Amino acid sequence: MSSSVSKRISIISNQQGIVVRGLKRRFEEEGHAVRILPQKASDVRECTKDTDLFIMNLDDEPGKNPHELIEIFQIGEIISEAENKLVIIAAKNSADEVKAAAPLLSDYPWEFRPVIIEEFCQKMQDSVFSDNSAEKSQTGKKKILIIDDDPQFAKMIREWIKDTYSVGVLTSGMQAITLLTKNKVDLILLDYEMPVVDGPQVFQILKSDPVLKSIPVVFLTGVADKESVTRVMALHPNGYILKSTTRENLLTYLKDLFRKLS
Repeated sequence: MSSSVSKRISIISNQQGIVVRGLKRRFEEEGHAVRILPQKASDVRECTKDTDLFIMNLDDEPGKNPHELIEIFQIGEIISEAENKLVIIAAKNSADEVKAAAPLLSDYPWEFRPVIIEEFCQKMQDSVFSDNSAEKSQTGKKKILIIDDDPQFAKMIREWIKDTYSVGVLTSGMQAITLLTKNKVDLILLDYEMPVVDGPQVFQILKSDPVLKSIPVVFLTGVADKESVTRVMALHPNGYILKSTTRENLLTYLKDLFRKLS
């Protein structure tokens, strides 16, 4: 690998094993500046302005720790907003779980273990460092958080609206509460019926918090009969959307809603 311009690389990892140490040594041999960061959103945020490439080395089973998935979600949000480049290294069998918890990461390149250091570094030089066309601006986009226990439905909704909005997904209401205390969003799309802590309970927690109560909330509901809709609207959300809606109707609804909220 040969590079005429030195790059600033930040490796995000909870462990400093063979792969992380090998990548650091190889990149430094090529004249790049490399630092290793813990997998903490606060540390990553401080480094977005002086990093040309983030490499996130995930644990083999990140889903074992819900707090780790929240950190991964937050890191994805931060890097996307800052328009930094990112490559994720992970175990192949954990990728689907991580992408369901942090869908923004689906937009970035993934490399699966085992990683051959020389080949990986060469690939970064050939593609990531030289590819300016892949950079996508998120500037000015409204931030929407989808909270739904059905990851497939949530992923579909995100795919529908991600070109217009900056979209995150969580499958647990309590994970969302934890996330929202540190990250501001412009709108929450909240599943009305969820196990353990359902939509109305999450809604009440949000509205009882002096910081979070100002976030607009729209319920996602699969039932359209008059009694069910009346029950949903009795909580006084900013609106409701039927899960049977179309992409076009959803985009129109969101556009009109943000116009009313502005």
